[in-house]
Amino acid sequence: EDKVVPPGFMATTRMEAHPVFYSGRAAYVMIGAWAESALADAGATFDVKYAQIPGFEGHPSTPLVITDSLVIFKDAANKQEAGKFIDFFYRDEWKARFDELIGFPPVTASAAQLPQFQTPLYEALNEAAVSAKPWPLMDGFAEVTDIIWDAVTAAYLGQATPKAALDEAARQIDRARGF
Repeated sequence: EDKVVPPGFMATTRMEAHPVFYSGRAAYVMIGAWAESALADAGATFDVKYAQIPGFEGHPSTPLVITDSLVIFKDAANKQEAGKFIDFFYRDEWKARFDELIGFPPVTASAAQLPQFQTPLYEALNEAAVSAKPWPLMDGFAEVTDIIWDAVTAAYLGQATPKAALDEAARQIDRARGF
């Protein structure tokens, strides 16, 4: 109606939507810690406010976070050394500096208190971290999210009722998972 998004915008992926936001043609986008540097790179000149994604009525906000997962295999040759490196690297003095340089949010509550993580963006990310749930570590989760995304899109476009779209998504997910 207001012609603020391009035709076919429902086919736009999350990452493809970011430039529309950076250009000032969209008022909302789901972003991460890279937002401020991406806005600067895009030459954005507008003010930005960061906020939590609201929860459903009667439920708190539960953001989804994508985390790094570290594994040391039980048969690894240098388990002790690998563990010592992880312990060393994840100290705030090293990991927080690394996170700051590449635009990641801090991974510890103590690092979240450091001065470099007191910007409006990091304050919103730190707030989200308190109730966030990690991206599930399961085979096929990316495929599951694609199926759900397609179902939600079909419901928004009126191609199916929300119930019918999600019931079909559940069938597809069950099939994909061998149920």
